[in-house]
Amino acid sequence: MTTAHAIDMSAVFRGQQDKSAKQPDPCLKVENLNLFYGTKQALHNVNMDMPKQRVTAYIGPSGCGKSTLLRCIN
Repeated sequence: MTTAHAIDMSAVFRGQQDKSAKQPDPCLKVENLNLFYGTKQALHNVNMDMPKQRVTAYIGPSGCGKSTLLRCIN
């Protein structure tokens, strides 16, 4: 027995803001962050704005650099 799962993509786009609208000032801004451990590059050109007074989640697969980025911020 196989169960099909579907994602309602309209729900994904429903909350997006108009890109022409003024975005609030970020409480944290990361620009062109590259992090190396010796010769091994762990983070590649990370850019991110974290909005004020908003819950923010880092979501990604294991080993993608979520914790490494958080350590840079802390």
